[in-house]
Amino acid sequence: MLLRRERHQVTEMETVADAVGRMKRERYDLVIADLRMEPLDGLDLLVLNRARGSPAPVLIMTAYGTDETRSQAKELGAADLIDKSLQAPLFLQKIRAIVPEPA
Repeated sequence: MLLRRERHQVTEMETVADAVGRMKRERYDLVIADLRMEPLDGLDLLVLNRARGSPAPVLIMTAYGTDETRSQAKELGAADLIDKSLQAPLFLQKIRAIVPEPA
């Protein structure tokens, strides 16, 4: 809802498989993924997104972030790994640093 209020077009998907299938057909400016999903997780989505050559940056969100997880996400090419408890203004600041303002 926050991103929609900021005039971003948002598409939600339930699983990594759904997201990868959709990303094969459509172009996205940013992918936001939860770290913990089943059966594949946000890091799997990041790897699959990169393997298909998508230029879309991937932002991983988690309530379970560690220095190791952050390092792993960065090594795999994540734009960032952020904590789910991040306040709205800081979340939007992170988004703006990755994606330009919508028209």
